[in-house]
Amino acid sequence: MAQIFENEKLIVIGGIINAVGLFLMTKGSLISSKKDKSEIVEKIKGFREEMTEMKGTITNKESLNKIDKIEHEFNEWAEAFIGNIESKKVEHEKSEIILKEKEINLSKKWMHIYQYTFELIPQMLKAYNQKAKNKIEFIIPELPKNLFDKEVESFKSSIIFSESTAWTITLKIKKPYKEDKIPSIMINFHFVNSPGENVRIVAERDFPKEFLFLSFDLKNKYFDIYENDSNINFGDIKSRYSISNDNYKNSIKDLFTALIEFQIVNLKS
Repeated sequence: MAQIFENEKLIVIGGIINAVGLFLMTKGSLISSKKDKSEIVEKIKGFREEMTEMKGTITNKESLNKIDKIEHEFNEWAEAFIGNIESKKVEHEKSEIILKEKEINLSKKWMHIYQYTFELIPQMLKAYNQKAKNKIEFIIPELPKNLFDKEVESFKSSIIFSESTAWTITLKIKKPYKEDKIPSIMINFHFVNSPGENVRIVAERDFPKEFLFLSFDLKNKYFDIYENDSNINFGDIKSRYSISNDNYKNSIKDLFTALIEFQIVNLKS
């Protein structure tokens, strides 16, 4: 019986320690949230009441002393936190502004690569459609102004080559923010083989089994081509292309010319 009571004491003490730890882990979210000081004070007050209620479940003096120590340390932290919360919120807002400025500046510096890419692709497809019997459908949305905004995650271009073959092209953001990283361009290949399948629905819904992506190295001014373990032979594409001011247009044009030609040729084979 004594062992059972001892286990219960340990569970209660452990519960209080875990609860304090979880509360302290929310400190950053409290600072970054829209909550004002009074709401945060009420949250801390409610937590103190929960601790008092938990203390009431045990009577062992040694255990109560341990809990009193934890409670005292939490109260000291809470008082200091409440006293400094406004200045911490200001610091957080300043850091957010600085981060946003860095993201915008980095976007401005490298946006020309994305603009050229997503201007070139429809130009190439339109030129093909003018002479081809079977037209290629495509939707290329407008690029976000900030390459690190949340809306980048939903950016998706779609190209329907046939009733069984489609591409989607997306951007993958590097998080957390790094000055030497910009979003990768991911080309996803979608294929359907069953008569009842719709490639447009598959392209919107499913994660592709076949894809490649362009990963940028800003310091050395090139992008590498990475593929998943694909059985597709993409033909004459290189593993690395220059993105220097003199070469980036030729690099992007060479890559997408090879990829689009590969896809069209394979439709006819």
